[in-house]
Amino acid sequence: MQPNLPNDERLAVELLAACFSETTNSYKFYWLMAILEELNLGHRRIAHADLALRMISLAWYPLDYFKLSFGKRDGFVIHAKMISANVIIDKRVNAPSIYHQIISHSDEKTKQVLLKGLLELTRWVPYRFIRPFFSAQLMGLGDGHVNARIKKLAAERPGFAPYQFDKKHIVVDEAWAEYLQRHQYMLIGFTQWHLLRFLQRNNSNVIGLSEKLSAPGIRKLANAKVFWSSFLKGRLIKCIYCGDLLQESRISLDHFIPWSYIAHDRIWNIIPTTSKINSAKGNALPELKDYFEPYSNIQFSAFDYQRSQNNPELLEDYHQLLQTEALMEVDYAFFKEKLFLEVSTHHRIASAMGFSKNFRVA
Repeated sequence: MQPNLPNDERLAVELLAACFSETTNSYKFYWLMAILEELNLGHRRIAHADLALRMISLAWYPLDYFKLSFGKRDGFVIHAKMISANVIIDKRVNAPSIYHQIISHSDEKTKQVLLKGLLELTRWVPYRFIRPFFSAQLMGLGDGHVNARIKKLAAERPGFAPYQFDKKHIVVDEAWAEYLQRHQYMLIGFTQWHLLRFLQRNNSNVIGLSEKLSAPGIRKLANAKVFWSSFLKGRLIKCIYCGDLLQESRISLDHFIPWSYIAHDRIWNIIPTTSKINSAKGNALPELKDYFEPYSNIQFSAFDYQRSQNNPELLEDYHQLLQTEALMEVDYAFFKEKLFLEVSTHHRIASAMGFSKNFRVA
């Protein structure tokens, strides 16, 4: 069910809700979220350049980290790739925002080229976003005259639309600014609901889409750590990638299919490795012909150990994978078949999305 925006007798809120009624690209979603960020900083007169940079900053995680498709008519992907090519992005949970990393860590030439491209790409967005507020006056008007008319209409009726124009800036109306700030979390939810519907059209095979709209949060690895530490204790187990012996106290947990694609921490996709290998693998896909067999072997060995220890909490993820409640009856052939079906499907889709593939240790 579509979320509703809170009413306000002073404002034409129903027209704001109509701003996302016809969208062929992502720009309007990120335009509103960028305005909300600027309002939180106390700014009502906001440069188009600042909003454009905030827009691509908000879109960077979905586009470049999670490799989502925004469709053929959306030009943000080129700019997201430019950021990644020129800025070393800190993706830790407590890292500064992408916006601040671009401002702080990119050289002036990169910023100028980036902004020039973004301003050209989004040049119609400020006008088309508030078009629903003046739909009656714009009927039958040629497309080349729409922006100028919207600018004129917004100036003639201050406070009717959320903002009007001042050279290369927008100026948010005071009553609208108060409304947008007071209801910012509902507005973010409203915008993300529409953004998610837009993304579903272009990412129908992608799992965990709602988890990929922004930077990832803290990983939930407590059960995985217990699962693997208890299994490794007193055993001589080698890393499936490099062959080094794994020490229980010094393992690093790797998502066999990268977390940035799969967006969950289920234990059947997690294996122990060394910190060096985990760092080198990053978000790359492993070469299945080299690593699936040892991955399947270590997974089944650890699964078999945990079920012998009667640890149901640590085996919950395997019910979903194996689609059976009778875990004690599962043999290696059945386990391997189910695991390969799950992993190979994700591997194929992630590869098609652009995730780096064929990771192997020389």
